[in-house]
Amino acid sequence: MHNHVIRIAILVTRIAIILLFSLYAVLLGTVVYWQIEPSAFDQWTIAQPFHAGAANFNIQKGALVSGMTFNEIGVPMLYWLLIRTSVFFVLTWLILKRILKVLISVNDQRTFFTENINHFQRLAMLGILFALVSLFNFGTLDGQTIFHFAIPFEPLLFSLACWVLGEIFREGGKFREDSTSII
Repeated sequence: MHNHVIRIAILVTRIAIILLFSLYAVLLGTVVYWQIEPSAFDQWTIAQPFHAGAANFNIQKGALVSGMTFNEIGVPMLYWLLIRTSVFFVLTWLILKRILKVLISVNDQRTFFTENINHFQRLAMLGILFALVSLFNFGTLDGQTIFHFAIPFEPLLFSLACWVLGEIFREGGKFREDSTSII
């Protein structure tokens, strides 16, 4: 018996992974194209490029937008933003992979097994890493270094939820072992 909601969640997670890779390819393509033709992005701005948080890569175009152009940011800082954003993409990909493994095992009726407890513990650690990377950002502009700090509540709450779910699954595993030993 397979749960339709779990099957939909598996499909959505797989689509999210595909979209994540597509978005990352567009980001890399944009940076590569900027290196080839810097004048092509003269009117494109990045709003608040040095703010702390998760992958603040808000690119805008128009006369009334505020922010900095790629050329104003400069090559070293643009590469810093690309590396930082790449770390977010990798962490998000690892998180989605773990979630997919949990969903597949639940769909295969292997819910309260040690592998899922381990997946939730790893998800919690990935959330902590995400929070640490989100904690600060910096940039150098016109010879001045700008530092931004923020408390990343979302990844911290995600980590807490994963640890709690891991413990719930551990207790469920104990009940599963008890019920199989009675039979």
